[in-house]
Amino acid sequence: MALEPIKLDDLAWSEMVAAIRRRIAAASGGRWTLHAPVDPGITMLELFAWLLEQRVYWMDQLPDSLVRGALSLLGEAPKPTQVAATVMRFSTPKRARALKKMERLRLERSNPPLVFSTEHEITLLPFVRLDEQRDKVGLFIDGTDRTTDLEQGKVMRLFPSGGAAAEVRIVLWLREPLPASLAGKKFSLLFDLRDTSGIAPQWSPGAPADVPPPAPVEWFYGGPGGGQVRFGDDDVDDGTGGLRRSGLVTLPIKGDWQADSSNAPKEIHQYSLWMRVGRASFTAPPRLERLIPNVVIASHRRRTGKHTLRREWLPLPGNTISLADLPEREAVKDHPPIENTVSLRVRERDSEWHEWQVTPDLNFHGPTDRVFTVDRLRGEVRFGDGLTGRLPVLAVSFKITEQTLERLRSAAVAELVLQRLETLKGEEFSGEKVFLDAIKTAVGADDAERIKPLALKHGAAPQLEVRYCVGGGAAGRLGANLGWSLEEFQNEGADDSTGEQPEIDPQAEELKAINVVRAEGGDEPETISSARERMSSALRQRTRAVTREDYEEIARTTPGVAIRRAHAAVGFHPNHPCAAVPGAVTVFIVPDAPRPDLLSEDSEEFDGMLVESAFVAAPMPDPGALDSVRARLDETRLVASEVFVLAPRYRRVAITVEVESDSADNTKLGRAIKQKLRTFFDPLTGGDEGEGWPFGEPLRPSAILREAQRALGNQGTVVQLFVDLPGESKPNLEMDGRDPFTGDCALLRRVEQGVSCGAISLGASEEAEFRRRFSKEISQGAQAGREPACADVAIGKHELVEVGQLTVNFKRATEGQGGLR
Repeated sequence: MALEPIKLDDLAWSEMVAAIRRRIAAASGGRWTLHAPVDPGITMLELFAWLLEQRVYWMDQLPDSLVRGALSLLGEAPKPTQVAATVMRFSTPKRARALKKMERLRLERSNPPLVFSTEHEITLLPFVRLDEQRDKVGLFIDGTDRTTDLEQGKVMRLFPSGGAAAEVRIVLWLREPLPASLAGKKFSLLFDLRDTSGIAPQWSPGAPADVPPPAPVEWFYGGPGGGQVRFGDDDVDDGTGGLRRSGLVTLPIKGDWQADSSNAPKEIHQYSLWMRVGRASFTAPPRLERLIPNVVIASHRRRTGKHTLRREWLPLPGNTISLADLPEREAVKDHPPIENTVSLRVRERDSEWHEWQVTPDLNFHGPTDRVFTVDRLRGEVRFGDGLTGRLPVLAVSFKITEQTLERLRSAAVAELVLQRLETLKGEEFSGEKVFLDAIKTAVGADDAERIKPLALKHGAAPQLEVRYCVGGGAAGRLGANLGWSLEEFQNEGADDSTGEQPEIDPQAEELKAINVVRAEGGDEPETISSARERMSSALRQRTRAVTREDYEEIARTTPGVAIRRAHAAVGFHPNHPCAAVPGAVTVFIVPDAPRPDLLSEDSEEFDGMLVESAFVAAPMPDPGALDSVRARLDETRLVASEVFVLAPRYRRVAITVEVESDSADNTKLGRAIKQKLRTFFDPLTGGDEGEGWPFGEPLRPSAILREAQRALGNQGTVVQLFVDLPGESKPNLEMDGRDPFTGDCALLRRVEQGVSCGAISLGASEEAEFRRRFSKEISQGAQAGREPACADVAIGKHELVEVGQLTVNFKRATEGQGGLR
């Protein structure tokens, strides 16, 4: 159980004063008789009591550095400023154009200006425009032209989920051919997918970096002679994780990429891409909502120019750099800074430049550590005091160089004055007064006074160089479909010491952009108190797999994949399914899958013309999800335990319901009963609790009759129910064909039991042998007269139910007999 926190601040000032007064008579031997506040001694006692109360209060407070140290022992730290990110779709340029990394986009009509920056270098292609918001992209799924469906916004299945091979062709409609100069440049396509089961999209700050693909997707382009050339593994940057989540696919432009002009209209150049899977092992068919080209991920950050600074600092504590007061070169102020992006170089006493590192707390550093802290709210860089963090001791700040003389000459300083200043060239001066005195001695008082401003400006050597990113925080939380403009900010690459600006091409085409998705993320830095609360709740999370509940929760919360349910079978070993094996744990995982269509695809309101259904009755995890859960459980398991992660096993059942009803629309009633029963046995939303059919739960005729009667209402009566197990459960694809059941005795025992023994199914060869040798027994059992189901129908201990054949038979209701006439 949790211990109550120790409270040290439990002594009040009034209580201390009262206790002290009670001890005065005994301590003074009766000589101190006046105990009123007017007595100076009482005044002193009250003062000391007040000081003691303050120190007791301080003792009960935890300093921030102590909290940070405790968090670091747990492997955590307060979260820094979070940057929001979105996907920008650029307007189609007249010609192909490359955008560099950290190009700036300004939200139109924003004051103060809100700036996002591109995360990657990207090439914009001259697409044929459908309208101001869309470009022409062709789509062919398994050879069927779905371009019109894509343009009309229909949600389509890209690949199946049954394990077969499939192919998707994407056609880029361009107004001009790709020039050879673009070879090696990269372009991006946004795959906006539907129902990604809560998996964060690629541009979300909390999205995992490496998402295992559910199926290996290969990419091809049109090569010479109309052939297909495969992209290299290093060429494709698949942010979708193999169509597991929404994201960008970035591909290089190949020099031998040929346009397909056989069916292209005049002056249109069609460049084809192919996506191909050899085995579509998706849990559910990935469904595409939008396919958008000319896109790039942009985040709420702006990189500032390099600020070169000079300071007259003494080697004493308290030195700071106010980032909020740095010189402005544009309307956008370089504030507030993003703490972990601040880069600082200091020219120290040895006249060498040294890199200093940002740290969240100076108390964890010694007197020689070159560290500093950043206060985002105040916009300040703070240095240590020589005990916790090194003191910045700056180099000499003034020096006459050849460059200094050239700049003075360009400012029309007399040549005689410059010749006298050459005598000071190479000397270093530690302060402004010393520097000006030396100039006065060299050129005279009058000339020194005239060139003083120029000498201070061009003779001062920089001592500090700071550069950082501005932005982050809650200001970046924006909705979708906002207008942005690409701007050339004047301070990009500018230097404070020279004031020179980069050249801007006046002929550059003005580009507009729209963020096609809402911005994800964006938050201010986490406070110490918030970090303490977060870690208090995190300590209650399961991080070690010891009990059955530990295994199930850790499997369900595996990041990057959507696991809806997990069932841990303690003592179950896949190779020894009929015996309990100490130390063995097998975890069966059920992935999340689209379920809204389950309630609508059989209804009259379901519009299959707009959304293609991706419903899968028996969801199976893909290989990437299995590998992810295995890796996580392997990290958290006990050393002596052996953990297996398998796909669930489904027992197919056939249900027949006999109904008496006089309804005029039996078809509608039958559809309602089927939908109700399929929902009741669903592995994700079924069961009495609506959290999925329990593993190993037998089929209870009373519960089935109850659900069927609820769907039937008062329009009829369920009179009989038949439940059949027509065959063995689905094979587990993760056993690599291994089957411990060998020999006729084992096969016969399987037939006699009528249920699977554990989670291992028959192999392909044994299934054929099973059907050949025992087909007679099976057929005889199937032809025998059936009895209505009354007792519970058992399934395997670690199995789920998949409703196969579901039949509803109607007959006219018989009139009741008896009663008064």
